[in-house]
Amino acid sequence: MPRHIRNLPVVFLLAVLLSIFAGNRPVAAEIVRLPITLDYPLLQNLMINKAFRERNESVVLVDEGSGCLYLALSHPRIMEEKGFVRLEIEITAHAGTPLGRECLMPLAWKGFLVLYQQPAINSRTWQLSFRTSRSGLFDRNHQPIQLGGILWQLIESRVFTYLNSITIDLAPPVNNLKEFLFPMFPQHVRQQTQTMLDSLRAGEPQITPEAIKLDILADVKEIYRPEDARITETLSGKELEEVVAVWENWDALLSFMVAMTAKDVLSPEERQTLMDVLLETRYSFLDSIGSNSVTHDFVRVQFASAWKQLAPIFRNHITADSSPQRIGYLSFFTAADALTILDGLGPTFGIEVSRNGMIRLARMLSSDPAILRYGSGINPNLQRLFEVTPEPVQAPAAAEDEVPPEGKFLEQDLPLTPPPEPSSQPPQAPPLEPPLEPHSELPLELPLELPAEPSLAPPPEPTSSLFDFLCAPLHAAEGRNLEELRKWTVTRGNVDNIVRKVVNLLKAQAQTTAREKKVPPAFRSTYRLMIPAIAWQESCFRQFVVRDDKLTYLLSYNNSSVGLMQVNTRVWRGVYDLERLRWDIRYNAAAGCEIATLYLKDYALRERKGQKKPDNETIAHLVYAMYNGGPGQYRKYLERQRNGKLYASDKLFQEKFKWVSAADWGKISKCLIGG
Repeated sequence: MPRHIRNLPVVFLLAVLLSIFAGNRPVAAEIVRLPITLDYPLLQNLMINKAFRERNESVVLVDEGSGCLYLALSHPRIMEEKGFVRLEIEITAHAGTPLGRECLMPLAWKGFLVLYQQPAINSRTWQLSFRTSRSGLFDRNHQPIQLGGILWQLIESRVFTYLNSITIDLAPPVNNLKEFLFPMFPQHVRQQTQTMLDSLRAGEPQITPEAIKLDILADVKEIYRPEDARITETLSGKELEEVVAVWENWDALLSFMVAMTAKDVLSPEERQTLMDVLLETRYSFLDSIGSNSVTHDFVRVQFASAWKQLAPIFRNHITADSSPQRIGYLSFFTAADALTILDGLGPTFGIEVSRNGMIRLARMLSSDPAILRYGSGINPNLQRLFEVTPEPVQAPAAAEDEVPPEGKFLEQDLPLTPPPEPSSQPPQAPPLEPPLEPHSELPLELPLELPAEPSLAPPPEPTSSLFDFLCAPLHAAEGRNLEELRKWTVTRGNVDNIVRKVVNLLKAQAQTTAREKKVPPAFRSTYRLMIPAIAWQESCFRQFVVRDDKLTYLLSYNNSSVGLMQVNTRVWRGVYDLERLRWDIRYNAAAGCEIATLYLKDYALRERKGQKKPDNETIAHLVYAMYNGGPGQYRKYLERQRNGKLYASDKLFQEKFKWVSAADWGKISKCLIGG
């Protein structure tokens, strides 16, 4: 049967390779194609790094007689024009006759040389070169010019030879691709995998308006699709912990790429996409952990989904500067493209992304191992992306004891009557269904009084262990301002006082954030109701609790959200100070207000073609749904509302919103002490 070429998406090569499971039937050899994409900005930077390494993107070809004979090239610019690669070079030329310290009959010219070239690849060495088809000279105003005499002789003899000798080494990205893909395949097909990878060779470069595309060709002789349910099985125990660790590496890598991109000037659409992908990736992880639905291919599927959306933005911004690491980014883009196409072949191929795979990807970008570190520090570029200042603007420290001057949404004082006795029924565990059920509805056994002395054990650092999802770590308030913490801790004897202080703090913080973040005036009255309703739903107005006779911060049942506004430390890692979210109620309130405002302005109030803007109360419900479950909840909440199938958390927030609107603060006992 004759060999033929099918223009299949790249990594069909790898999928097809998995044909070599047991009992395959031979078929004719297939040649499959995997493209390397050289965007013109990236190609330009690679050329600068290779051939224009002197000051100001230049190279001096001739410098004799103290500049009497001088020829320099600078500022190469590459684009596509009429099916050619158009290379424009700025030329500075001096031509004269050196005589001692003099330069006789000096001539000078400065202008541009434009070459129209075709790319060629050496399949053995993977060197990409360029053959010049035609050229032209232009003056400083980019008008065509004819140049003769000694100046033209100088240019003709030196410039064309130099430019035609420039090559781009594509061997590193090809070798990196092999090293990245090989470990992704099951152990029992490693020999066949190696044979396939050894067959990689270069196809013919193609010129497109956006890039030069080079096909990597590979021979695959057998095709077979195994039925392997292992990939789609949900995980538990050690296997789940391993996937969680790999996901944290993936989240660290994604955060690094997003933060690097955020340093550049982004369009509103690009910024929105970066925020959407980062938030949805993190919320999806929490949702899968909470619903026990994590599978072996979880990270691979997330990576592929994110890359499809982010690759155009990364290519547009990350390759914008000249850096020796550009070839590493080409390697990264090539490997990521391959993995994305592999994912499109379905889960049955047994391809998994491991920690070693993440390490290989990260090394293509940087030699710094910190790229994959799942740290708790603040990243200024992520703050820039989310338009968060280094220090969230907080309401005045005394605000909880004062009535703010602007607006009024409390129509009566907090109740002064004693709260009901605690319920004799033990708290019930919240259901594990999306979105996360609120914890504020669970009655809390309040201590009669605060412990005289807190534990002296130092608060342990958060770890990446799966154990933290299953068992809440107890972080005692050692070494902190205990008097300040006690002021905000509810006991049976101070419910009214604490709730009053917290509500006033939330009222003041809502005003402060609305002013700083320019919440539209038409929504401000609703905003001042929404913020305390969120806090009521999320924490029952608590920042701190007493557990096992120790004073600590309030931690959600899934051990991810903390404090008054239950800010999720995994979702907002890198944007906010995690320790201050835990131990500083004012910082927590300010951060929670900023997050709610982000969902309000960038999502709920965003103009959507063909959609009618919801009323203010529905917008408040939408904001809470996203606050609780991420940007994807905007569409999902509206669907639930249309179908009359609201989650329990939707209904409970609506209830809190009505209570706040009516200043029905007596209902606070329902979540504090089971009344």
